[in-house]
Amino acid sequence: MCPILKVDRWVWLQYTCAALPPLDLAFVPIDPALLAEDAQRAQQPQPLQPSSSPPPLSPSSASVTGSGRRIRPSNQNPIYGFVDGAGRGNACLRVARVRKLEPPFALQTDATRKFDEWTRDLLTRAESISTRTGSWVYIAVHNPNSRTPFTWFTSRKLRREAPGLVQEVHSVVSKTMKAVVAGVRESATQLEASRIDAETRADAATQHATQVSEENRRLKADLEARNRLLASLLSNNPGVITQFTVPGSSSA
Repeated sequence: MCPILKVDRWVWLQYTCAALPPLDLAFVPIDPALLAEDAQRAQQPQPLQPSSSPPPLSPSSASVTGSGRRIRPSNQNPIYGFVDGAGRGNACLRVARVRKLEPPFALQTDATRKFDEWTRDLLTRAESISTRTGSWVYIAVHNPNSRTPFTWFTSRKLRREAPGLVQEVHSVVSKTMKAVVAGVRESATQLEASRIDAETRADAATQHATQVSEENRRLKADLEARNRLLASLLSNNPGVITQFTVPGSSSA
């Protein structure tokens, strides 16, 4: 058997192991016709290889035009409009949305499910913002159809540096959430807030009235005891006033 040795893509040499000396590949002659064929192939245009396309852009951060150019939302180019309800200090704040605002859910079950899911994401983001940037963060969210109290988050920095003020803010938010949950319409919400305030004042007034009533009964009992004592001392002098009375009360 004579092995077959591949010298190049187009050259094959067959030799006998015992008859031929070791082969030096550098001096193996190549057919000129094959060299001409290689040169002709090199001059022909090669088809372009399909390049890997860039990953699709997230609709939450950028939009893509027909030409493939990225368009990122900004206050100068609010392609999704502005956030409704944002503020800074005591003034409103124009913040361009980073994603399209979708319409409300048609089914309440979908709204409740998404509320729970997105609330977890919101709390996670709030914790990340407050921790990584060392910021004061307080958020509160509630759903009208929720059967549990409102959900809130307070950053560690805010809890550590202003615990008393955080409690005050939390009390105000709690009262506000109770009012908006109890009211169905905006007018009903205002009435419910007024009712809660009136109920609080009524409870305080009732407590004060109870204290005054107890004090009045104590004073009246003390005066009646004094009247009885004076009556016993002055029983031999019928012409002398023998009784003190409390204005508005009947005599004993």
